[in-house]
Amino acid sequence: MSLNDYATVTMPERKITINSSNKNRTWYVYYTKRAYRNSKNQPTSEKILIGKQDPQSGMLIPNKNYFDIFGQDRILYTKSILDFGNFFAINSVLEELGVSNILKKVFKKDYEKIISIAMYMLCEGNVLFYCDDWCSETFTHLDCHITSQSSSRLFEGISYENRMRFFREWSKLRSASEYIAYDVTSFCSYSAGNEYLEWGYNRDREKLPQINLGMYFGETSRLPIYYCVYPGSILDKNHLQYMMQDNEILGIKKVKFVMDRGFYSLSNVRFMQEKKYPFILCVSNSLTASKKILEKYRTILTSSRYYSKIHDVYATSKNTDVYGVDANLHIFYDPTKAMLEENELYQKISILENRLLQIKKIPSETARKKYEKYFDIAENDDSISYKHNYKKIDNEKAYNGFFLLLSTDTEKNADEILEIYKRKDLVEKSFDNLKNHMDLKRIRCHNKSTTEGKIFVAFIGLIIKSHMENILSEYMDANNSTIEKVIRELKKIKVITLQNGKRLINPLTKKQKEILTFFNITEIDIKNYLAFDRQT
Repeated sequence: MSLNDYATVTMPERKITINSSNKNRTWYVYYTKRAYRNSKNQPTSEKILIGKQDPQSGMLIPNKNYFDIFGQDRILYTKSILDFGNFFAINSVLEELGVSNILKKVFKKDYEKIISIAMYMLCEGNVLFYCDDWCSETFTHLDCHITSQSSSRLFEGISYENRMRFFREWSKLRSASEYIAYDVTSFCSYSAGNEYLEWGYNRDREKLPQINLGMYFGETSRLPIYYCVYPGSILDKNHLQYMMQDNEILGIKKVKFVMDRGFYSLSNVRFMQEKKYPFILCVSNSLTASKKILEKYRTILTSSRYYSKIHDVYATSKNTDVYGVDANLHIFYDPTKAMLEENELYQKISILENRLLQIKKIPSETARKKYEKYFDIAENDDSISYKHNYKKIDNEKAYNGFFLLLSTDTEKNADEILEIYKRKDLVEKSFDNLKNHMDLKRIRCHNKSTTEGKIFVAFIGLIIKSHMENILSEYMDANNSTIEKVIRELKKIKVITLQNGKRLINPLTKKQKEILTFFNITEIDIKNYLAFDRQT
């Protein structure tokens, strides 16, 4: 009789040996009928093949021997086999962080759909055409049969008022003493009719209209706190004060900011001083005030007396008001950064020189300015001659490796300020997660309200992913793993529902058990959840 003539059954708990066939990687299951010692007094046993292990569910596909031993009444037909591991782990994250309770409080009947789509985006990306398939293949307690059309209606119904209610409640849970990293990214789109889409500075070098998204990210909690969407044509530094005005609405107090050079303006630093927001702000080397300071320090800062072994840079600090506020300016020189910037400069010059060799006429005034930064150029009727302007090249590379951090946090030294500033990379990683892991690099929504709703749900997914990365960092470092690999591994944990309603999980692997320990989840927790969920 064929192994496939029977449905899967529960794997016996005792007297079982599972062996693999090297040829086709089939796992054969043997039952030990009796154990004894042979004539040489060596332990041995009598085993019989009772079937093979189903690779999907981990259950037993029995053969005739199984029923000869256990009887026909042991057969339990399988009603469904559904993915479960990711739902259970992600649900535990939402419960731990308090996100589920906030969503339920704010969105009431729609909160389960928001959670479902956020989970789908995290596990599969944001192409919602396949969301209904995912819902059908995943075991959850949520009302989550969502189609692409119903998701659009859900997004459109997520109002500004409810989003701000969520952010207010979520902001209450943040550490009041932590620095908030603030940065901006852009999303592009081919869609027409979306009023957010405008031409502006494109960070991904794409020739498409875009929308901008500014985000607060907690440096201690390592979690996203708040975001704001605004038209793509508005400059980052011009939007900063509007973004910060939401702090009062959100109830964010005693806030401290860390920001990149794109946000510096005299108006912005004075605004933050007026609001009494301590800040760390990178200021551009190209500012007139910066050039004067660097000219003074660039020859002396490389002295060993300024070397910081903590960050492998040279550093000094001074109090100044040349940037519009009374603050500490921390001046750094990084030799490795200087070498990389010099190599990049010479590569850029080489590319421009190759172009000059191939053209007979400078195509535009803009192009001429690019070339004249490094070359003296003479144009004839049908040819171009040039020579390197070494003085200009030397002037440009004179400040390589230097960077300036302006800080009103006067209690911290240069090393502490640099450590805080480096953690700002977390928000850039979050932008990468939104664009690539959750596939928001292209906004496919055709109107403003749907766009806002979809980004909000993706933001919930980002909170989950950020927390997963936080708690799994040790595991991922030790195992050369990623969140994507973890999600694929947890997807293998299945719930088997039998015709009699009983629910089982396939046996957990050593790797799955190790991953779940970082979520404080055990196999017993899963079994208890399934038993309770069935009763309710």
